[in-house]
Amino acid sequence: MNKRFGFELEIQQAVYNQNTMANIINKALDISGFGGEVEEDENIDCWTLKTDHCGWEITSPALITTLENLDKVGKWVKAMKAGLRGRTERDLFYNQTGLHVHLDLDSIKWNDFNRSNLARAFVKFEPTLIRLNDKVRSKNHSYCRHLREQFKNEYVEQGFIPISDLREFLRDHDISTNNSKLAQIQNLIKKSDNKAIFSESNFWEEEIFEDHCNAINFNDYHGTLECRHGLATLNDEQIKYWIGLLILLGDAASKNRISLNREDMIEFSGIKPRNIKTNTQALLTYLRKTDYTKPWMRQLQRNVVRWINKKMAGNWKNTNWNHHRSVRW
Repeated sequence: MNKRFGFELEIQQAVYNQNTMANIINKALDISGFGGEVEEDENIDCWTLKTDHCGWEITSPALITTLENLDKVGKWVKAMKAGLRGRTERDLFYNQTGLHVHLDLDSIKWNDFNRSNLARAFVKFEPTLIRLNDKVRSKNHSYCRHLREQFKNEYVEQGFIPISDLREFLRDHDISTNNSKLAQIQNLIKKSDNKAIFSESNFWEEEIFEDHCNAINFNDYHGTLECRHGLATLNDEQIKYWIGLLILLGDAASKNRISLNREDMIEFSGIKPRNIKTNTQALLTYLRKTDYTKPWMRQLQRNVVRWINKKMAGNWKNTNWNHHRSVRW
């Protein structure tokens, strides 16, 4: 069975009425080569237009994962932009409109280990995933709750990190404003072993992956993994390569193991943040070391790596995540 993907694009409802929006979508479907007509009823086999908390939600059908279909998505976005001419991104979107991408978990052998490995990948690389979607998605909100925020709330503050001295130290001191205490923390890290935690095969069943509004979830009734980090936009390159990145991560997670160790957990807590460049380089290394067997996947890998480098080129100035509002605990 072929791998599949789909997406939901949210737009403010005040822009156009339903008939006008449907006509714009249908014309874009013809131009892009998808064909067909948008429907009101939710159906994974067709394009749909329905109301949502933010306004309109345009949902694609389950699309076979190919470079051709990704290119068609890009053409569809361009055609939508042309159809919504005169409307700026500010008119169409706001901080709670998103691009939600679904990866089909039923069409391939997604066992517990592979699902858990993918969950770990999303947690580990979340700083870069957030930054790739610009500042508007960097703020944790009720419809896209960041995974690291959930980790901090669920585990770090409960003293899950298995270093008793560290737990006591965190409880009694304000680490972020005291350099000497930060040095002591770093010494504790060095003395502790780097044994991997959260390596269990049922990691994907942790509560932070169940809530439908968390940044990723495995609890979607379509039988998919849903990623909600995405930025609602009509930038065709942004949407095409963002979806492509998630497809690559899904494939990589079925082949290359990802571990979350104590260093990672201390980073998640905000005590010893790594800079964004380090996180991005780790993501790029993970993608590059994956052996993508199909030629079009290797081409997608090259395209996505170039896109990430281009997007992140201007983000190296303020690299400490303490300066980024999404991780100010």
